[in-house]
Amino acid sequence: MRSAPSFGAQRTGVGRRHVDVFGARLAPADSADDDGHMFGAIAIVVVLVVIIPVGFLMSGAVASALLGGLVKADVDRSHEGSELLETNV
Repeated sequence: MRSAPSFGAQRTGVGRRHVDVFGARLAPADSADDDGHMFGAIAIVVVLVVIIPVGFLMSGAVASALLGGLVKADVDRSHEGSELLETNV
């Protein structure tokens, strides 16, 4: 029985020439010029794990501070003259 053909990008080595199942030439597996290929993946992980969550939390903190300041100023204006404003810090 013959096995079904695989249509993935499998490498078949013919000497120094590597081709995939569609006939496209691929670089040899032992190529030494792969410096820096992981930089893009590492940069994406850093952005997703560090920069986006920190940016989201910091923007939430800024929005909370602004909203708190606006609400406090409005309440202080609307309750002017109350003796309870002196206890509010």
